[in-house]
Amino acid sequence: EYPTVTAPIEGSPAEAAGIKAGDIILSVNGESTRGLELEEVVNKVRGKPGTTVTLEIQHLDQEAPVELTVTRAAVNVPAVTWRMLPGKVGLIKLSQFQEKATAELKRALKEAKEQGAEKLILDVRNNPGGLLNQAVSVTSQFLPEGEVLLRVRERDGTEDVYKTNESNPETELPVVVLINQGSASSAEIFSGALQDYGRAKLIGVQTPGAGSVLSPFQLDDGSAVYLGTAEWLTPKGRQIRNEGIEPDITVSLPLDVYPLTPTTAKDLSVEEIRQTEDTQIQRAYEELGVDLSTAE
Repeated sequence: EYPTVTAPIEGSPAEAAGIKAGDIILSVNGESTRGLELEEVVNKVRGKPGTTVTLEIQHLDQEAPVELTVTRAAVNVPAVTWRMLPGKVGLIKLSQFQEKATAELKRALKEAKEQGAEKLILDVRNNPGGLLNQAVSVTSQFLPEGEVLLRVRERDGTEDVYKTNESNPETELPVVVLINQGSASSAEIFSGALQDYGRAKLIGVQTPGAGSVLSPFQLDDGSAVYLGTAEWLTPKGRQIRNEGIEPDITVSLPLDVYPLTPTTAKDLSVEEIRQTEDTQIQRAYEELGVDLSTAE
């Protein structure tokens, strides 16, 4: 009933304030978050850099909730990072669907192929979403041009569709996608479309189901209320809102295990990959047909 922190962004004000993976956000500036959509909570937390926001947090390892004051700041996180892993596997992390996501993805794909990548792991774990146009463009890189990748159903039952607007020969490699409970919004559009077309197997756990279009309505006192005016459906018509995207292969991680990233996976040996607590990465290797006992 309350939003849960999947993982604070490395170097962010939230991390500096002591917010951890698995924390439950009970209130924002004294206002309860019970039953709120993810986008609504994000809108309450966001604000001008230098201002503060007070969060009531329930840590998993403590009985009583605590209040944390976070000083807002601009967090410049690359939309896409990547790393070559043993076995000629390119690990591409899509952190968020921000303005430069498509350009950064294209660059990562090009570099990965130039360095000998033969298979790809696309990681959208803990990706909170972002810009819809970037979700469309990024997803388009992995599907033929002109295919329906998203349906938007209005409250009156009418539907609009978004289609892939380009294709990319750099993506013609075997692909798996990693998802988890933090893969929301645009990340669900991306993973749901690739799953519907059989382009990639999804590994991980069910996504949160944040597939609704929130529109602001101004009130007389100058404030605004966000109401759901439409909902997102996958190409095959599966509802994302409240349902989420189910993985093809379910592999869960304990809350205290933080997923490997291109940064933390730097220079990992085959043996270290084999022994990592990130069993979702290990299962991705298995699905891609890469034997860690012989990989180099």
